Formats: sequence, C-alpha cells, structure tokens
Amino acid sequence: GWRNMGAWGTGGKVAEEEVRKIVRRAKGLKEQGIDDGNSELTTGLTSALLEAAKMDTLPADFKVTLLDQGFADDTAEMIMRVYEEEKSALRKILARTQFSFPQLTGVTWRLDFVVKTKHVDHAIRPLFFVRFHTVKQDGTQEDIDFTCTEEELSDLHDTLKQACHQVTLSTNSL
Repeated sequence: GWRNMGAWGTGGKVAEEEVRKIVRRAKGLKEQGIDDGNSELTTGLTSALLEAAKMDTLPADFKVTLLDQGFADDTAEMIMRVYEEEKSALRKILARTQFSFPQLTGVTWRLDFVVKTKHVDHAIRPLFFVRFHTVKQDGTQEDIDFTCTEEELSDLHDTLKQACHQVTLSTNSL
C-alpha cells in the first residue's frame, strides 16, 4: 500500500515543484484515467497522495509516514504542506470517481406493537422501526429506514457483535 514507499529510490529528496506536478498529474489521472508511468517516484507519490486523501489522513500523520519511509524532514514537511493545500480538491475528485459506502453517523429506533393482522384479531407482536443516519461521500445526509421483528433485531445485534470481535482479533494480531 501507500505506506510502503521505500522502493522509490528517491534518497529522501524531491523538489516542491515536482510534488506539485505529481499532484496535478494525480488529479488528471483520476479525471482522465491516464498514467504515463513516468517513474517509481511519480507512481508511488501519486498513490500515496490519493490514498491519504481517500482515507482522510491528517497532514501530520501523512508527514510521519513520509519520515518513516526515509524522506528528509524538510522534504516531508513540504510534501505535507502541498498535501494539506490539495487534500480537499483530491477528495472531491475521488468522490466523483469512486464508489464508497455512506458513513454511519447515528441510529434511532422506535418500538410499536402490531395488535391486529389479517389472520388473527388479537395477536400482539413487537415491531421495531430502525433508522440509520448516514452521510454520503459528498457530504449529503441520508436516512435508511427498515422494520424488523425482535428476532431479526437480535440477529442483527449478534452479527454486529461478531464483526466487532473479528476486528478486535485482527487488530490484536498486527
């Protein structure tokens, strides 16, 4: 991934104009779908800038990654500054050119009781109305509504707990 940039062969130095040229090329690559494969530096730094923007990496964290990969402090600082200036433009391009799931920002629910159905006049059964509040990549808010029974909600809860447990196991093994 973008965190393994050691094979670029840069010696840790790159000129600011070259970084700006790479950013312009990165914008063009995503807008036009072209790549001239100019060099390992261009390819690696383009990938790093786009991936960092996609992950909404903080500029200071991006700088730490650059330092970890052997860039000189002044070079990492300059690349970080350019990244910080261009991050929102890169994110806008990425939002237009890639699919992403919305981000979950909240959940609300309501419990109702179904008292009468077509088949039975006195059946009392709980029914949950669940609303997921989400934000799309472009910043627009969208709600996702669904209904479920107590058993279905319990299954959803168990599945989410299993997913959280798996994430914990995966991060502990790193």
